[in-house]
Amino acid sequence: MTKLTKGNLLRIVCILASLILGITAIGYVPPVFGQANNEPAPFQTQPYPTVKLAVDLTIVSIDAEINRASQTTQVSIRSVGSLLEEIDFELPVTEYSDIERAIAQELNLTPTLIHPLMRYRID
Repeated sequence: MTKLTKGNLLRIVCILASLILGITAIGYVPPVFGQANNEPAPFQTQPYPTVKLAVDLTIVSIDAEINRASQTTQVSIRSVGSLLEEIDFELPVTEYSDIERAIAQELNLTPTLIHPLMRYRID
């Protein structure tokens, strides 16, 4: 049976925190109180889970802010009738047709359905 010390208690707390938060500390051994503090190994997080999400949305507008300097477009999709009221993401394209095609592909729609909802702003 292991004696419960401050160092062991700290290790138990770290293990419980890693189980609850999904964080692993590979190679990290917490310092025992009163000892020199060595640099801990960097934290490594578990990969985020991939989730397929099927949601019925009524899209009311799609705003695209084109940044020619960085060759990216910030997209904001506004919807009603769902918990997801706004979806934001970035695309690595700046041409109108490419933007509409990429958004349509992300939403599994056709560009002809996307086009009337589009509003553009160029920076």
